Amino acid sequence: MSSLIANLNSACVLIVDDDEDVRHIMKHYLKKLDLHYQEASNGGDVLDILNNHPIDLIILDIMMPGITGIEVLTEVKNNPTHKHIPVIMCSAINRPESIVECLQLGAEDYVPKPFEKTIFQARVNGCVQRTLAHNREAALLTLLNDEINEAREYVATRLPAPIQTPLEIDHAYISSTTLGGDTFGFREIGDDHFVLFLADVSGHGIGSALYAASINDFLKHSLGTQQCTSPAGVVKELNQ
Repeated sequence: MSSLIANLNSACVLIVDDDEDVRHIMKHYLKKLDLHYQEASNGGDVLDILNNHPIDLIILDIMMPGITGIEVLTEVKNNPTHKHIPVIMCSAINRPESIVECLQLGAEDYVPKPFEKTIFQARVNGCVQRTLAHNREAALLTLLNDEINEAREYVATRLPAPIQTPLEIDHAYISSTTLGGDTFGFREIGDDHFVLFLADVSGHGIGSALYAASINDFLKHSLGTQQCTSPAGVVKELNQ
């Protein structure tokens, strides 16, 4: 887990601007924030870079020859793979209608040119930190879901297989998305008794599921014949 999170601490910013001098200034500011960067001089290269490099933030100029920044922003936000990447738009034309259009299309922020160093760095740093926090949360959630799936599979292995004799018993175990403490089992005791049990441990998650698995094993293998034929005896043994 720690190595996975550590890999997220090195953020990369994609700079998209047709002006080489502007790109040079932005790269200088990003280096001061200890951020890595990729750069593109036109909007046509953006998706190719996104497909080949992990990008945590895009800084995108609005006014570019060929494909404009607005068109690139629209293309990125309509792409299921890349739409989560935040975009900061920038332009020397500081028109309110342009800012509104960018924000409505999904841009995270808008920075006017020429850049004021502290404002530019503050907005970039804040956006990157939010992205990294989101990535860490997503990574932890993935790990948690993997562990829950493993626990769900373990619980399923503790359940009995369908039988034909002395009774015909079939069943289906369909776990919910949130792993719970549900279990069941059955066993034959001599010629006169057949025990069937269904247990529901309070709560959800791995702890409840593993506790249910322990109860399942106890009822199937450790509980004596005399206790099994008496509900009071079962409760007494479980309480102990």
